[in-house]
Amino acid sequence: MSSDYKPRTLRQLLIKSSEKYSENNAFLLKNQNGEIYPVTYEKFRNDIDCLAAGLCEILKKDKKTVGISGKNSYEWCLSYMAVMSLPLVLVPIDKDLREEEIANIINMGKVDILICDNEVAEKILRAVHLTEKMPVLICSEKREKDSLIPIDIIIEKGRNLL
Repeated sequence: MSSDYKPRTLRQLLIKSSEKYSENNAFLLKNQNGEIYPVTYEKFRNDIDCLAAGLCEILKKDKKTVGISGKNSYEWCLSYMAVMSLPLVLVPIDKDLREEEIANIINMGKVDILICDNEVAEKILRAVHLTEKMPVLICSEKREKDSLIPIDIIIEKGRNLL
């Protein structure tokens, strides 16, 4: 790319930023022990590409709509960017909506996959029982008690495909 190249899409901006600032920190995150650790632009782009590949692996040809719900987090940004880098429809779902409203959005939006965080997972599980069809449910964290797929498993599937 020439130095006067101007990104026209979010994906192009991400690619340009990850090339130009690959070793710079894109995020500073806190682990479970409260320790802060960096995520570089290069790692963020790699995680996006792996999640996108993993989503493609579990999507069927007729499934094209992904919902995202949860608090502002690295996983939310990662999910948003991965979906936006694919020819899919993204349906953001406000985490503060009531279960009936979430179910209505899932139905009207024809959501095939729903990515959520641990805090909203219980509400999402109750909401999907009110829907006409069951989307594939992905959670940003591992959960022992239900069938939500941890996002790390999808990212790892994608990493193996790339």
